[in-house]
Formats: sequence, C-alpha cells, structure tokens
Amino acid sequence: GNHVFMLTDQIELGEWVLHTPDVWENHITPHALISFPTKEHWRKPSILKLIERSAEELLGLAAAFNFTNVLIPRPGCGAGQLSWDDVCPVLNGILDDRFAAVTFG
Repeated sequence: GNHVFMLTDQIELGEWVLHTPDVWENHITPHALISFPTKEHWRKPSILKLIERSAEELLGLAAAFNFTNVLIPRPGCGAGQLSWDDVCPVLNGILDDRFAAVTFG
C-alpha cells in the first residue's frame, strides 16, 4: 500500500530483515532506505495529502528507531509535478530538525 516503509540492504548477509509489514531494519550498518509514497499511481502527479500522511508516518518511524539525521529528497517535486514552494510548508509543519530536504543533481 501507500505507506512509508524502511528498506536496508544487508550486503554482508545477502538478505533483508523484515520487522513489521512496513518496516525493514538493518543490523549491520546505520544506513537505511525509507520509501516515501507521494502518488497513488506512478503516471499521475503527486498528491500533497499523501505527502502529508507519509511525512507523519516518517516522523513516527524516526521516533521508533531513534533516527537523529534523516535526509529526504524533495518529495513530490520533479516527476511528481509539484512545486517545492507548495511541498516545503507541508513538511515544515510536520517534520522537526532531524530532517533535511536535499536536491540530487
């Protein structure tokens, strides 16, 4: 479904460790990859309400796993067809100073 979930590549074990239906955890390195749904369908534009819900779920994951630094791309921007000027205030209203949006070039 369209929920935030965390995936981590455990190269040394050659496997992924599933802890709940939506959360994957890495016991080898402190790095994780977290899915952040922004669309209902890959061909359609991103939806601000879904970005809001994903940000709320991400905040819960950060608390549950004691994340101290979380980098996220500008969700919904680019292929999602949303403006950062519209997305940024939504994220700023939910995420705290552990989170930083980054742009990949």
